[in-house]
Formats: sequence, structure tokens, C-alpha cells
Amino acid sequence: MKILMTSHRFAPDVGGIEIQSELLARNFTEMGHQVLVVTQTPLSSSKSIDSFPFAVERLPSFLKLATLYRWADVVLQVNIELRTLWPALCFHKPFVISTCTWISDANGKMRTVDRLKRFILRRATASIAISEAIRSESCSSSVVVGNPFRSDQFQYLHDLNRTRALVFVGRLVSDKGVDLLLKAFSILFSDTSLLSHVKSSGCELALTLIGDGPELSSLTRLAMELGIGDNVCFAGSLLGEDLVRCLNQHCVMAVPSRWAEPFGIVALEGAACGCIVVGSDGGGLPDAIGEGGFLFKSGCVQDLAATLRNVLTLPIEEVSRLRELSAAHLQQHTEHQVAASYLSVLEKAVSLYPSKDTSFGAIH
Repeated sequence: MKILMTSHRFAPDVGGIEIQSELLARNFTEMGHQVLVVTQTPLSSSKSIDSFPFAVERLPSFLKLATLYRWADVVLQVNIELRTLWPALCFHKPFVISTCTWISDANGKMRTVDRLKRFILRRATASIAISEAIRSESCSSSVVVGNPFRSDQFQYLHDLNRTRALVFVGRLVSDKGVDLLLKAFSILFSDTSLLSHVKSSGCELALTLIGDGPELSSLTRLAMELGIGDNVCFAGSLLGEDLVRCLNQHCVMAVPSRWAEPFGIVALEGAACGCIVVGSDGGGLPDAIGEGGFLFKSGCVQDLAATLRNVLTLPIEEVSRLRELSAAHLQQHTEHQVAASYLSVLEKAVSLYPSKDTSFGAIH
């Protein structure tokens, strides 16, 4: 099958949609399909070249885009993008749209462009939503397929000891709720019985914040004002093996987002590294966390503190049971499994169209 994928942002940019698009394209290729990715992201240098096992077309002209659509058996849009969708209508091609975020502005209000996107989404050959929350908000007929994570990278490292209690990974911005986490941590730190319990388990009641962002200074001040500055580590940005090793040294990952996350790949990454995940109950985070983690009322410091305390005092047998539940949940989100679920939707979309010779020359 000849699959044309469109992803407005793509490598070398780094982000959830960029990673999702690359993982899907790689796995489609490994499964024997021809894949070409169209993106509006330029290379970082005029001397750079793409070294992917699939073709990438960057900033194509209208004519080039039409040629690519003519070539394809099916079009997959990773997040709806109006500027690259028109040829599917001209050539009467099956097209599938994967909705990866809310179709509205930052305040949840619908603009004219959002109404147009919803109109087109309902007329796609098929549609995919990355969480039940996204499906409910965008198109009720969508198939829910959660995001993949890098299962070859994020793994449980049994040779490391979990010496710190809590970890957060993400941008230091207000939407991520790090200030809520600091306030909840200060409540925990004033609980002498909890301090004693955590210490007896060979762990330190400490919080590590992995990431960077515009609120770094204000969050550092808040930690000092709350009297927990010595027990909060601002670790900065960590990537690759350094990030995996750091996660494996923590017991609990907190995902305290104020913003309703469309999904939350970070929850999968934390669970894969053996952390019990505690996240806010809004948006798609419940889908990402699964039955092996816990939810708290979004925006509520007291509920976050109570939930974290509950997790930190769980008996080891219950922690092991939760990790087993997470392991089963993670199997649904490996790159291969997610790609297979996408392919099932793509193949069904192609089957709804009459077979035609769609070749239009070689694609390089």
C-alpha cells in the first residue's frame, strides 16, 4: 500500500505529533508499505539531508502536492491540516484524519477555521482520535487509537534503586500545573508520619522536576517560600538514556496538568520506567494512565496531596500489581501495535474505494 502521510510539523522539530508521525512512518515502512511524509518543517541546514527509511517531502508546491496525492493509495493526516488536504478531494482519494488535539482555540472557543475542520473531519473516509476525550469532542464516529511511545527506549532498569519519591517531566509553564505539585509536596513534607514511612522504605521524600521553561524562576522562588527548596531538584532538560535512568530512580510520576491534555505520552514513558503515575482527571490523561495509575481532581492541591500520599504508602504487593496492570496497558501503545491499529483503519478506508491505477511516476 502506498501511504501518503501529512504532518505539519516533523523532525528535526521535537514534539508529540512529530514523534508520533515518525514512529508511524517507520513502522508502516517496516511492515512493507511505501511511505512518503509531507511536512511544512524545513531542514535545519541547507546541507542537511533526510536519513529516514521513508521519503520526506518538505514544503511542496501545489503541483508537487497534487502529484504525490495522485501517487498514493490512501492519505493519512496526522492532525487535520487544510492546506494539504485539497488534492484528496480533487482526486477522489480515501483520506483518514488522526485528531491529535482539541479543535478549538486555547480557551475552548470555536473559530471559523475550527468549524471548517470539523465539517471536513465528518466527511473523511475514516477518522482516528488519540483518546476518548478527543473522540467525544471532535467526531463521535472516530476510532480511538492511543499514541505510541518509544518502547525500545523507555524501559524498567532493574539494576537501579528507587531512591527518590516523586518526579515530574514537562515544560515549566502554567498549563502543566507544577505550582500545584509544589504546594501538594509541601503538604506531604509537613506530614511526619509519611516522612518516616518513606524513609523506612529506603527512599527520600524528594521531588525532581525535569524540564525547562519560562516559569523556572518563579517556581524556584515558590519552592523556597514553601520551605521545600532543599528537597526539590530542578534537573533541567534530560533526554535519552539520562532521562530513562532518572525516571527509574523515582517511585511516582506526577502529571498535574491544569490544561486538559489530549493524551499524555509522558505518562506512558513514566509507567514504562516503573513509576506509578498520578495525573489530573481531565482530557485524555485517564486514557494514557490506564488502570495501573491514579487520578486526582484537576486543579485541586488537596486532592493531589492526598492521592500522592496514598500511593507513597501502598504496600509493595499492591505496587507490584499496579506495575503489572501498567505493563499490560503499555502493550497497547507500543509503536508496532499502534501502527497495526492505524493500518487496519487505512486498509478499510482503501477497501471503500474502487481499485484504480494510481501510479504517477516514481517518488524520490
